[in-house]
Amino acid sequence: MNLITYHMQRMKLPSLCNESWVAIDFETATRERNSACAIGLAFGRKTELIGKASALIKPPGNRFEENHTNLHGIDASTVERERTFPELWPELIPAFSEVVVLAHNASFDISVLQHSLDAHGFTYPSIQYYCTVTFARKMWPSLRNHKLNTVAEHLGIDFKHHDAEEDASVCAGVVIECMKTTGLEDIRLLGKALGVQARYI
Repeated sequence: MNLITYHMQRMKLPSLCNESWVAIDFETATRERNSACAIGLAFGRKTELIGKASALIKPPGNRFEENHTNLHGIDASTVERERTFPELWPELIPAFSEVVVLAHNASFDISVLQHSLDAHGFTYPSIQYYCTVTFARKMWPSLRNHKLNTVAEHLGIDFKHHDAEEDASVCAGVVIECMKTTGLEDIRLLGKALGVQARYI
């Protein structure tokens, strides 16, 4: 199957089912967790990457802190004409409510989602999620650390770090490699086999 990239401006998610999952990554404009300025998603089914999507987001007040811009290269001028989180969220709901969600250092990305929903009075979707840092620690305990770039280097994946879509794609690559190595093509079974518990919001 050819990999398809979907842009949020004309959002069309790949066909999702019980065997589907999505790896996510947020970039933020400031230290505030409700300041998402980019989101990347990589959709998978079993051990296959079936689609990607990304969007820039105009954060509240279009305010950026310099150290954050230095990290990901996004500033106020980049997102001036982009949609805000509440404008984008209706298109994102299926990606978060119909599949297992994955993130590398999931506590950060899920927190960004929760704070963004809270800021605009949105109800949380029912989400089951896993942190791929935990998967990586179980699979490759001898690595010097389990940051995304370190794990990517170990797996021979070349990518642009702090680009939301590329980070999400590497996160997807981590779990795909875990599934291929163990022979388990279901995220939930993989979690049980490695002793990694799902979390919920």
